[in-house]
Amino acid sequence: MKYTVLAASLAALLAPNVWAATYKLEELGTKETAKHGYVTAFNNNGEAIGVTRGEFSLKIDNQIIDYDDSTLKTAYNNQKKYEESINKTITFTLDDIKNGTINADALTFVMSVIQSRNRDPKWQKISDQIAVDFSSPVNEVTLFDIPSVDFDGLTRSTTNYYTAITEDGVKAAWGTSPYSKITFTPEGKDEVTYFVRDFEARGLVISASGEQTALSPIYDTHGGVSIATDIKQLTDGSYVVVGDSSIGIPEDRQKNLDDNCDNKDEPTEVCIWSFKTADVPLFDRRASLWRLDSNLNVTSVENLGLALTPKEDEGNAFRSSALGVNSSGIAVGYSDMRWKEDNGWVSQPVYFNNGVVTPIVTQDKYYRGLSGKAVDINDNNIITGYHTQLISGVVRTKFFYHNIATSETVFPTDFFSSSSSTAHDINNAGFIVGEGEVETSTSSNRRREGFLYDLNSNTFTNVNNFLPCYDTDGKTAYPYVVGEAIAINDNNEIIGSATKTVKKRDSLGQVTVDSTGKEEFESIVVPVKLTPITGSIESCPPTVQQPYERQGGSLAWLSFLLFPLVTWRRRR
Repeated sequence: MKYTVLAASLAALLAPNVWAATYKLEELGTKETAKHGYVTAFNNNGEAIGVTRGEFSLKIDNQIIDYDDSTLKTAYNNQKKYEESINKTITFTLDDIKNGTINADALTFVMSVIQSRNRDPKWQKISDQIAVDFSSPVNEVTLFDIPSVDFDGLTRSTTNYYTAITEDGVKAAWGTSPYSKITFTPEGKDEVTYFVRDFEARGLVISASGEQTALSPIYDTHGGVSIATDIKQLTDGSYVVVGDSSIGIPEDRQKNLDDNCDNKDEPTEVCIWSFKTADVPLFDRRASLWRLDSNLNVTSVENLGLALTPKEDEGNAFRSSALGVNSSGIAVGYSDMRWKEDNGWVSQPVYFNNGVVTPIVTQDKYYRGLSGKAVDINDNNIITGYHTQLISGVVRTKFFYHNIATSETVFPTDFFSSSSSTAHDINNAGFIVGEGEVETSTSSNRRREGFLYDLNSNTFTNVNNFLPCYDTDGKTAYPYVVGEAIAINDNNEIIGSATKTVKKRDSLGQVTVDSTGKEEFESIVVPVKLTPITGSIESCPPTVQQPYERQGGSLAWLSFLLFPLVTWRRRR
């Protein structure tokens, strides 16, 4: 049965602890040792995966830090001046850090310096993006990291991406290899310690029981590159995985290596690493599809192609990548394409099928900078994604859907005309989720909230409208705001990221207090799942109103909200 607005109002009068809503929100939990949690995928069995950020008590290899480094000393002096400007006294010295006495302020400071030197091979490398299963308790999954030889625990030098999960619990992921230290003595100089690693990205498939299968790149010289973004189990029990892979190094880039990496001033592997992490890509990369048998053995890998043909004298590295795949093996993603008739190119949303790369959005011939990606495709061959548009002289991102059968591309109306919106997922019933800007300010960082779009009825709704106005006490404003809707399954359950206010914790995980001794609070990101329930959308009073006014009245199209679930796999 579905309540009307009048019935819901009467129920509220008779039972003060009942509020209208059409979705129930629940947190998926997070690691106790991390501040933020992000869900990236789930399946119909309720198994969710994702990542955490903001790991507490990260370990510093203070023996490798150059305490005579001028930028370190300048950063410390600037920090000290800032503390004095707000009538505080700095709580640490560089000698404290050198001697291993590292309080929360010192750890925050030295971490910021290390992160600012991430392209310097002589500085420690740290990443706090950790893959997790949102089970109870939340379980960290180690992809490529290894125990450190310098301190207890893992090196925390790898970046991990959990991207997709099938109905039987098989997961797709990709990550970086850990850094290790090597020493090198340039001619006539003192010995120097460098940080190096084997590869910048490697795709993985992980069985339900935890066994890992690496997805080797098509071209693996200097480690190569491969990523896995989506996985599907086929009716015969086998699997298809999509992503992209290195296929070679262009002639001009190879010449850069040959001319510079001579093992004289620095180790050859450090020189190659600097080119692999440069702004100009080293590898040619192509959208790829791996086939695995029912035991997760790789049986083949296919280069899905590129939407342009490189010229013989063109030494540039080009890229295409697949971000989603359906049960028919049609993949979607993006590819470099020629800009009109000149030598330039731009990245455009495409789909890959039977050896053909097909563009989805017609380029605007009057503006060169427009680009986009296709992020998902359902089993009815409906694609969703996003593309930039020029609106009132400003580039904005707009989500779209594309029907392969009709070749029609539609950009639905979203929050407002100049709002940037991004789609993340589409289910087989034609419901799309994503997030968009809900502020009309001129700020470059507008607040964003999750949306649900029904392409069957052309209905666009803020996901927060489906939630209660009040917390369980009936007085306090609802504590969660869904900032992005990441995925929707065929049961119309939604997963995403929400913000809530909690006691603030420092870099060591300790609750902080202000100068008067009062506990401080902050907004954090938590992974959430929204489950359909019987109810109707209500208009919140101004005191508890969401950032923009809700629309009153029940919506007939919400009748689809009757149980089940599927998967996300989004790819950041």
